[in-house]
Amino acid sequence: MGKEQYEALLSTLRINLKYEDKDKDGKQFSRTLLPLGGTLLQMIAVHLASPVTALKYRMEMLYEGPHDGEAALGIKNCNPNGPMMICVLNVAHFS
Repeated sequence: MGKEQYEALLSTLRINLKYEDKDKDGKQFSRTLLPLGGTLLQMIAVHLASPVTALKYRMEMLYEGPHDGEAALGIKNCNPNGPMMICVLNVAHFS
């Protein structure tokens, strides 16, 4: 959908843009109409569990070592002083 089509649609819907927004093109114009960044961040904050809450039940799926060991408890308790852990993923398996 081009800028002209958006402008026609906005006119039909009786939506008036600010003067400085009318000169924008491409992504800037689209972001003016649909500011998804803030919306997405708000949805993440509202609907996803915090790491502290989530790791209590996700640790068993994420960590393959013994679940009563120091590393597992560090993950489960989201302990900043626990052992350093690195997660390496092969992204090809997710597609």
